[in-house]
Amino acid sequence: MIWYVILTVALVGLIVPFMTLYLLRGGSIARLLRGEKDSASYSYDDLRGCLERIQAEITETYDRDDDKIVSFRFQGGHFYAIYMPSRQHASISFFNCFETTLENIAIVEQVVGATNNRNTPIKATYAPNDDHSMLEVSFHSSGLRLLNSRADAEYLIDLLTTFFDLQRLFVEAFNEQLEGNGNPLIRNSMPPVHSAYVIHRSELEESGKTWDGPWFEMPRLTLSEMIDRISGNVPSDDAQIIINGVSSTKKASEIEPLKILLKEDINSEDPVITENAFIDVIEQDKLTHRDTHVILRLTNTDDRLYTINAYVMQSGLPANSFRPTGSPETLPRAFSSTIGIHRGGPEIYKAEAEYMAEEQDLVNLVKSGDAAYSLYWGKVLFTSDRFFEASFYLQNAYDLLAPQMNNPSSQPQELLEQFFDICFFLSVSFYKLGRYRDSYYYIDIIFQQHRVRWTEQYILTLVALRDPRLEVMMTNLRDQLVEQLNDEDAGPHIQKLIDFIDRQMILVKIQQGKIDEARQALEKQLEASPDDSFALYWLAKLG
Repeated sequence: MIWYVILTVALVGLIVPFMTLYLLRGGSIARLLRGEKDSASYSYDDLRGCLERIQAEITETYDRDDDKIVSFRFQGGHFYAIYMPSRQHASISFFNCFETTLENIAIVEQVVGATNNRNTPIKATYAPNDDHSMLEVSFHSSGLRLLNSRADAEYLIDLLTTFFDLQRLFVEAFNEQLEGNGNPLIRNSMPPVHSAYVIHRSELEESGKTWDGPWFEMPRLTLSEMIDRISGNVPSDDAQIIINGVSSTKKASEIEPLKILLKEDINSEDPVITENAFIDVIEQDKLTHRDTHVILRLTNTDDRLYTINAYVMQSGLPANSFRPTGSPETLPRAFSSTIGIHRGGPEIYKAEAEYMAEEQDLVNLVKSGDAAYSLYWGKVLFTSDRFFEASFYLQNAYDLLAPQMNNPSSQPQELLEQFFDICFFLSVSFYKLGRYRDSYYYIDIIFQQHRVRWTEQYILTLVALRDPRLEVMMTNLRDQLVEQLNDEDAGPHIQKLIDFIDRQMILVKIQQGKIDEARQALEKQLEASPDDSFALYWLAKLG
């Protein structure tokens, strides 16, 4: 019996190490581990293979320093792909997709802004041509990790098709702005059906941290704060920072990116250092952190304000067992925003807020000076479409007033109205920044107040989130509104909201791939209103 036990222990002692070695070298566990590791590696051959898989016509390839350039044609469009081995990702550009004279620069800037605010993985830029006789608009998508696979090939086709969609939208919007009519699609638009949304949620603290004072001086923004506010993603302390091609030893939390463009004394006679800055944030951990490319462009200076456009493009994360190909985390992301710097500095900024907050009776309404001053500038920046800055001031006002809302019934009605407005403005600001989870957080607080514009914002946010509750919720809400419409006291806002819900229901069907149902609904809308621009546009788009 003793010998039997000894032999059993000996056999187990030999078999377990052998099986462990087998599994780690060639078994299923090894394949799983190798799969995760390989998925983090992306090569130039993968890019070429993906282009060949979609039958793109590769017209030229050449090296530029360490980067590899591929010129190719797809469905009549001429594209350039740049593979960067140091970052193991690629970018694709569609150059000179639109051209106009220099005198139309104001309209081009407006339509470029509207295009970039659609929060697709593609961003638009513009610049004069070589002889400065024309303006050229180009489209770019960066941070791509396209493996030679069927799934990635399908995504690449969708991506390239989005280039064409945006070009068509750009031309339409430009022509309408040129004629002075304005484009209703800019005001109430749904991103192209091929757009890839990425939902990222920054966890909100139970009790927000307010600033030491309400004056957030934009030049003091760190690179980490800027990327976090625009994309919802915080760079790691281990990330390598490259500024205009030169490596920096500082962390993202130590760099003030706007000072690359402007001197610290912005009231000097010539404070502009340069009009463009390019910042790369290269993460060491490719499995959990995204590489980020930031473009800062100084677009306007006047006696009151410096205006900077910020473009943030982030790489997708590699697929693995817990993050399948095509999931939101594996797709590249792109964001854009406008940042203004007040030439007067924080003292004049504060003085204006103090005076105007008193004039508008905000101090009396919210019972807090700091909250009133933050709310004033939040509204000013919000109405100027400067949502990046507005979100800072509005969130500060929210954090100062939120503790009083634990028992809202004890608060005066005028204070509640101001707080509800802050929630609405914050929701729209984060929606415009492409941070839909944060937008939902604030609009959900006031959704039950049953106001048209708040309800519309709630629906728009759920559409952007592709929330599965949306179809049932909108159907129930529409039924309730139809009942109210039969009342004698029903106002025109009821019909307006019903029409809005009908449009969003169609967009949800398009999102879900129910094209025939969407087409039937659009045709029904045209029967009721032959000049309906929404129905005409989407019927033309769906073919």
